[in-house]
This record gives sequence, C-alpha cells and structure tokens, in this order.
Amino acid sequence: MSVGAVESLESRPTGRLAGRWAGHVQAAHMPGAAQVVSWMNLVNLCCGLDEGLTAAEAQSADAVALHEAVLSLAIGCGGWLIHLRLPHM
Repeated sequence: MSVGAVESLESRPTGRLAGRWAGHVQAAHMPGAAQVVSWMNLVNLCCGLDEGLTAAEAQSADAVALHEAVLSLAIGCGGWLIHLRLPHM
C-alpha cells in the first residue's frame, strides 16, 4: 500500500469506517459471524468505491488512493479470516 493510500485512508470518513471494520474483523473478542459480517461490509464499501470510480469521468488521485487502501484492507482481512477460521492441515 502506498503512502498516499494510507494518508487517504486515515483522512476521510470512508477510510476511517474501513479501518474500523478491519479492526472488527481482527478483534479477538468478536464472534466469528460478526467478524465475517464486518469483512463483508468492508468488501461492499470497496465495491461502492469501485462503482464510483467507474462512473466518474475523471478519477482523482485521492479517490484512487482511497480505493487502493480499502481494497488492500479487504484482501488482507479476508486472508486473515481464512487463516484463522480454516482448520490447519
């Protein structure tokens, strides 16, 4: 994740919401179902950002950086859930 993506993630309400959901995904005290729902919310947010970028005539660097950051969070949290929830063989 680039420095611009991290700065964009921390400075926007959408980015802060994504960070909160990512925290819920990885919170040890959360039930598994709540972790998965938080991850799904993160993925839905990423899809919404993707649709916004696709519909925009001109894509700003900030919007692209925000999308990149949320996408990275969703991928990372999904991998974390898979590693945590699947039995290790």
